[in-house]
Amino acid sequence: MKFFPNGLKTPVVIKRRGSVPNSFNNPSNNGSYSDTASSSSSSQQIPSTPSSVPATPTTQRYSATPNVFQDLPNELYQSIRSLLVILKAQSQKVYYNWSVDESSDPELTWELYYTNGTTEQLKSLSLIGTSIQVVTERTGTHYSLPLINRDSSLSNFQIFEDNLAFVEPAIALTTNKTTQLNFLTNLCSLSIFENIAAYKALTGTVISTMGMHLPDINIILSSQYNFKDWCEIYIEGKGWTKAWCHINKRSNVKEGYEPKGKYQIKFYKDIKSNNPTSLSNLICYIPDCDFIQDVFFYNQAPTFDDSQQFVQNLNSIKILGDVRFHNLDTISEEKKSMFSPKRNVSTSSVKSNSSTNFETKHNGLIIRPIAHMGLPHLDSMIKFIVPVFDVTGKYGRPRRFNVSRDDKDSLMFGLPRLPHTNYFEINEIASLLCEKDTLHSRNEIDDPLTYSMSWVSEYLSALKNAMIDNESVKEKMNE
Repeated sequence: MKFFPNGLKTPVVIKRRGSVPNSFNNPSNNGSYSDTASSSSSSQQIPSTPSSVPATPTTQRYSATPNVFQDLPNELYQSIRSLLVILKAQSQKVYYNWSVDESSDPELTWELYYTNGTTEQLKSLSLIGTSIQVVTERTGTHYSLPLINRDSSLSNFQIFEDNLAFVEPAIALTTNKTTQLNFLTNLCSLSIFENIAAYKALTGTVISTMGMHLPDINIILSSQYNFKDWCEIYIEGKGWTKAWCHINKRSNVKEGYEPKGKYQIKFYKDIKSNNPTSLSNLICYIPDCDFIQDVFFYNQAPTFDDSQQFVQNLNSIKILGDVRFHNLDTISEEKKSMFSPKRNVSTSSVKSNSSTNFETKHNGLIIRPIAHMGLPHLDSMIKFIVPVFDVTGKYGRPRRFNVSRDDKDSLMFGLPRLPHTNYFEINEIASLLCEKDTLHSRNEIDDPLTYSMSWVSEYLSALKNAMIDNESVKEKMNE
């Protein structure tokens, strides 16, 4: 695949825009794919894609500008087709499946702990996609326990030494076999990685495809001017809040020293120029020296069978990592970081009397850029996320996008090629699932989503590097 200097794909031939497709199919096999499940000896059958789907309802958020989506190029829907297949397959993949009646270990039991102190044994437990499904034995009550909170940047669970505690509903899972809790926890981490990694690849695909249709894409990629625009951010305990985003973009300084913390992503209650020195106007900020694991487009209401509706709901940017908030009542006491590297953070460019005015939250941020009238909403999304990449130094920016499937600092890292939909082969994940240094080996992990992406990415990167080394050895032996 060829790319421009900025990492964009070679442009396709632009045809006259017609009706936007409502479904995606693979003509070679009518959209039916099969692959091997990660956690089962039996084959995981990926459901076929329907040949037709019902008409797409207009979302309330964009009901005032319904024509904005008809302006998107048809090539976009074709380019994301394979990624929707991967996302749909992942959402239905059975990672773990246990029941009292079919368990190979008659001594194994799973229990639910309620907030009132009562417990109840489970009849069955399954991890499907990014959600744990449980059924109680006595009452037959069914609970769905999502791992990811789709309304915010937060995870919906926390890992403790002897249980998995969920926020909504407020219950905890425990078992009499620590090894099974360890096994399930690692599978949760794998599930989170495969879901988010697919969204990262989707982000790269949308940027490269839409970039061919944006007349100012070169300005977006090469501009060193600060970025300023309105958006909405989700604040824990307060919900969606309108904010003025001001991004100090990196300059391409070849020589000389630039202090860490100089380039920042800042969110204000009001336009900065209206009150530039008021600390109370600043909601939160991300300096370039803080830890950011990933940044990607996100769909809070995914519908994988309808590409048009999926793109309509692709209106959020999710950041996994550290965000510094200013005096929010909802901020809890800062916990011990789960990452070992020390981070020397400078707050010199934020005018404050004391750095203690800010508290760091490790579970990131979710942002909704506000679309401009007359332009596709993805136009605003791309113009917003590229400066974020530049400040955080993600995926090869601010120079050239890294698009290698073998490099962990790439949007396309580990992306499987259809008909395969798994990021790992069965023989590759054996040691991962039995790994002792798991999420629950540390007490009260701040953000399981960030930890999962970091941990699994490192493991997959080591596997790919080992494969590359083996190929090099074989080539030398053949010479």
